[in-house]
Amino acid sequence: MDGNAINGMGMARQIRGMEQIKQPVIIFVTGYEKYVYDAFEVEALGYLVKPVNEQKFAEVFSRAQDKILSETEQKKKTLLIQYAGANKAIPLDHIYYMESRKHKVVLYTKDGELEYYAKIGELEEELQGQFCRIHKGYLVNLSCVDEYSKTEIMLTNGDKLPLSKYKYEDFVKAYLRFMQ
Repeated sequence: MDGNAINGMGMARQIRGMEQIKQPVIIFVTGYEKYVYDAFEVEALGYLVKPVNEQKFAEVFSRAQDKILSETEQKKKTLLIQYAGANKAIPLDHIYYMESRKHKVVLYTKDGELEYYAKIGELEEELQGQFCRIHKGYLVNLSCVDEYSKTEIMLTNGDKLPLSKYKYEDFVKAYLRFMQ
């Protein structure tokens, strides 16, 4: 950052001050040891002093990768919906199943029901892996399945849902994959 009016630490402070952006992982690579404690203020993941040790470099970047993957996984564990004029994040493990009703989707959750405008086909694609389409109008959370037969699924909350004969085979495959 030579020749610029701002140094790396100043840039990191500006980035951390931008609350509306997704915060990046910050790693300093520098020739100055004296700023190492300042790195804590901006929540830097690493501080590497030149000449950089290859093993240290690999360790820090491995931690950065793990942090990014962890955040991505965490994001996958919530469903963001527009409800009552606001955005609402609902943890996937709070949803038993979803039902399509006249251009709306009803979420059956541990806290009750929520109805909002959505397309069940889009939700099926977005949530594949944890949710499975078991009928034209139903998506079920595979972690909430208690038992099933060829025609019906019993959920852990006691609800029974119809299982389409056309969806049975796909459901069984998805459920077994999920259970592994």
